[in-house]
Amino acid sequence: MRERLSRISRYIATPRVAKHRLFVWVGTDTLPDCQLIVFARDDDYFFGVLHSRLHEVWSLRMGTSLEDRPRYTPTTTFETFPFPWPPGQEPGSHPANGPHPWPLPQNEGGESATGVPSSLPSPLVGEGPGMGVLPGEGPGMGAFPEPDRWNIPPEMAYAMTRIARQLRKNPTPSEAILWLALQKRQLDGRKFRRQMPIGPFVVDFYCSSERLIVEVDGPIHESQRALDQERQTLLESLGLRFVRVTAAQVEADLPAVLRAIRAAFGPANSPHPWPLPQNEGGESATGVPSSLPSPLPSPRVGEGPGMGVLPGEGPGMGVLPGEGPGMGAVEAYLAISAAARQLHAERDAWLNPPGVDPSSAYLKSRTLTNLYNALNVWRGVETMRVPAEAADFAPRLADLHRVLDEAVCDAYGWPHDILADEEEILRRLLALNLERAGKKS
Repeated sequence: MRERLSRISRYIATPRVAKHRLFVWVGTDTLPDCQLIVFARDDDYFFGVLHSRLHEVWSLRMGTSLEDRPRYTPTTTFETFPFPWPPGQEPGSHPANGPHPWPLPQNEGGESATGVPSSLPSPLVGEGPGMGVLPGEGPGMGAFPEPDRWNIPPEMAYAMTRIARQLRKNPTPSEAILWLALQKRQLDGRKFRRQMPIGPFVVDFYCSSERLIVEVDGPIHESQRALDQERQTLLESLGLRFVRVTAAQVEADLPAVLRAIRAAFGPANSPHPWPLPQNEGGESATGVPSSLPSPLPSPRVGEGPGMGVLPGEGPGMGVLPGEGPGMGAVEAYLAISAAARQLHAERDAWLNPPGVDPSSAYLKSRTLTNLYNALNVWRGVETMRVPAEAADFAPRLADLHRVLDEAVCDAYGWPHDILADEEEILRRLLALNLERAGKKS
């Protein structure tokens, strides 16, 4: 187990026995005990599928129980679960579609000899999607692509536009506050775009005339500062500049944040080294982002989810069953990653509000059990007293899970209405399981 976890900076964990089937990120500096099931993956996509309604229904039906509490039994709930793509074969999961650097054991996705599910760390650079391009991979692609040579597949560009639009509809509180101050050229006449896709990435805020990226770092970044700095160094080498602020700073002292952004403005009318296309923000006349010659902005380093995948045509790059043009495997993969990251960021911010002393009694009622009890009450599944702060957040939590569940359905090519029918979910998953088993045999 330690050997597998040493390759990544975080892993996914779930309690072996619990009322609610919840998954959380744990840093690899924390070793799990026997009451946790550990997944040696650090990518948001895998976290999202595990935390989806489809996997929840499967694990409840296929698992065992201790008294009245469901038990997550890896041999029946995980090894038998048919992911949208078999682990290690996700779209763009390895350069040139070669063999995975750490092959799975014979039982795909099963437990290793240590009893830890051997799902693999993300082969993308960094912690899951949104972490950049592997040096030297893809046709003509080096670590620092020439601006006039950078290109991404059209379907990936289309996917980034759809994901950015979804992020704009669901901003974090701090992003919403900052946007109210930046929109409509309110800050010294500079035009900012929010959640803007450029190439295969999305940035929180971007000012084209200043070549300036503004990132709002949520609590999740406390565990990935070194990685964020590496990305920033790369992007600055391409001519982009950064202002990084925390969500707590935005919410507590917005004027100071605006002063920091203003201080980063350069001399008026300074030329852009690599101008963006005519429609700033990367949209072509058709409304689909063009392949941009501009330098790449930050892979997700603010509160919004990260988006990056490897360029190139990976397996499953075509159209998903039952979906329209442009709804390819890469888009579905990115959408799951985005939804999972947003769920984690907002849920973690509720559990650990910025600026609150971790030892404060105020946090005693802010637990995942209370939160998901409140979610069941809001959905009408249970009737009980729940903390007011959990009840207040429950509608937002339901919306975050809905976006994630629909993204997972899209990856399978299934309609969203099956989410209300457990038997239909099980029927489809079982059919897919049997289909794949038949192909292997």
